[in-house]
Amino acid sequence: VVAREVFEETGLEPDAYTLLDLDTEIDFTGLMSGRPFTKRVFALRCHTELTPDDIVLSEEHVEVRRVTFEEAEALVRFEDHRRLLRIARQACSP
Repeated sequence: VVAREVFEETGLEPDAYTLLDLDTEIDFTGLMSGRPFTKRVFALRCHTELTPDDIVLSEEHVEVRRVTFEEAEALVRFEDHRRLLRIARQACSP
């Protein structure tokens, strides 16, 4: 299920990355339905150096760019997302 979602959102095939389960879930309310949801959070560690041109975004997204974890934290609006980025950074550290 996760690999299908990654492909739909980015165009990346499973052999391009390693999936990292962050052992974290987030709760949120759907914008369209107003229903509560819980999602498990994953990070991807790409096997090669990808450029933004390698990513094929779904219509749900408007931009892709390569940033550091610090830059990503400054870009997101919600503290919960910054917390998830910190967890992902730790999981991606060698």
